[in-house]
Amino acid sequence: MTIFLILCLLWQAPKTTYISVEEIRRTVERFVPECKDASTNSIAIEFRTVPNRIPLPRGAYILRVLADNTAPLRGNLSFALEVVGDGEKGRRFTVPVRIRTFGTVAISQKQLPKHAPITDDDLLFRSVETTTLSTDVITKREQLIGKRTKRIVSEGSVLSESVFESHPLVELNQFVTLMVRHGAVALSTKAVAKEDGRKGDIITVQLVDSHQRLRARVIDDQTLELVPK
Repeated sequence: MTIFLILCLLWQAPKTTYISVEEIRRTVERFVPECKDASTNSIAIEFRTVPNRIPLPRGAYILRVLADNTAPLRGNLSFALEVVGDGEKGRRFTVPVRIRTFGTVAISQKQLPKHAPITDDDLLFRSVETTTLSTDVITKREQLIGKRTKRIVSEGSVLSESVFESHPLVELNQFVTLMVRHGAVALSTKAVAKEDGRKGDIITVQLVDSHQRLRARVIDDQTLELVPK
């Protein structure tokens, strides 16, 4: 009789149910596309393992990813998930995944010399896997307007913003007008820029008539102003 009662109690005890693997996968799959960066056209999510014994709360519950959705996601990651039921403390667990990203990026069609302006003939846009590429890859021709290469770029290289710089207002060995101000008096003389310079930069110039080197601030593409010592 005692054994029979125990069996009855066990039979009547509520069975533990678990959150389905499919629901966990869907929760992650809904979250990841929200974090795409500008260079990503599509995403493939590969689940390494998915927990299958996460107890299901009684009544209504919320299953969510605990992560910052402002940062691009790619490569091997582990997402922290939380399930919260009515009046219950949240239960947390992790889901390891690999996120592969794909996008259209700019590739150099030939070797590009240092300080070269970019033309359409220099570029080829191709769809590639971007999982292991830097996040500043060039995805649009407009990103290179007014830019030049910082260094020699090999043929077939994936191009990124770090390879380029803005064209200087004043270039090395350019003849410029050097303004010298003293109170209300302003004088000018000819000089040669010994460095590239952008607006506001302080660079070295050499006077044409004496070869003396001075420091001057770039005002525009033809004018620099002497910086007092």
